[in-house]
Amino acid sequence: MEFMHAAKLVQMPFLNFLCLLGGDDPCVVPVSRGTKDLQLISALQLKKGVQKGESTFVAAMKLETLDGEVIQEHAVMANILKEFSDVMPTELPRTLPPRRGVDHRIELELGVKPPARPPYHMAPPELAELRKHLDKLLSGGLIRSSKAPFRAPVFFQKKQDRSLRLCIDYRALNKMTVKNKYPILLIVNLFDQLGKAKYFSKLDLRSGYWHVHIAEGDEAKTTCVTRYGAFEFLVMPFGLTNAPATFCTLMNQLFKEYLDKFEVVYLDDIVVYSQTLEEHVRHL
Repeated sequence: MEFMHAAKLVQMPFLNFLCLLGGDDPCVVPVSRGTKDLQLISALQLKKGVQKGESTFVAAMKLETLDGEVIQEHAVMANILKEFSDVMPTELPRTLPPRRGVDHRIELELGVKPPARPPYHMAPPELAELRKHLDKLLSGGLIRSSKAPFRAPVFFQKKQDRSLRLCIDYRALNKMTVKNKYPILLIVNLFDQLGKAKYFSKLDLRSGYWHVHIAEGDEAKTTCVTRYGAFEFLVMPFGLTNAPATFCTLMNQLFKEYLDKFEVVYLDDIVVYSQTLEEHVRHL
């Protein structure tokens, strides 16, 4: 009612219009009669609907919580973070991860030849950054020198914070790799599982792919070539065509007892959801 008074809104029900007489630019707004079968949509669906000119409504909600409840929740979560601080290091241990029953296999099509491409040109600042990345990977035992006939060049991409991300161009290898058809869920479908939950915690694995071993005998196929030599991965690098399928297989096996009960998983992102704080503590 306050908005209607401030905007000097006049209803014209027989013409299906609203007149907004307040402000410097009075206008007439057409009214569309909606149905009661309204559906909640995702941000992506909202964006697409706006682009198509569809009638879309956004409701902004303010969450009000008693101060005592906030203090209790913060104290509980602080205790959980302290209890499990040993599994949340700022950096991964400088050693290979344990094998978890799912290794990444690279099955090639019959009769193909190993792709061998020369290294890409890099500017001096990129070469300096490349040395840092290689030293870190070598010291952690994640890569080793390689004499394999496979060769994939490396390059850098700038992140949002202007730092450089090391990338490997596995396009030639991916073309000759037999594809893994393991289903990867859509993020939109995962939201359906959250239901009436009121408490949520999000966990993001640090360098999740590096927790998966390359299958024995397939390490040579991951060989990347650089200005400073050729190296093959012992853990799963980014850029391989079946890497998401392998990682989803591992995560679904590890958390199969909890999936869709109080947990949803999308690649290396985990969301734990509960209806009460007591339940949430047990679930975590």
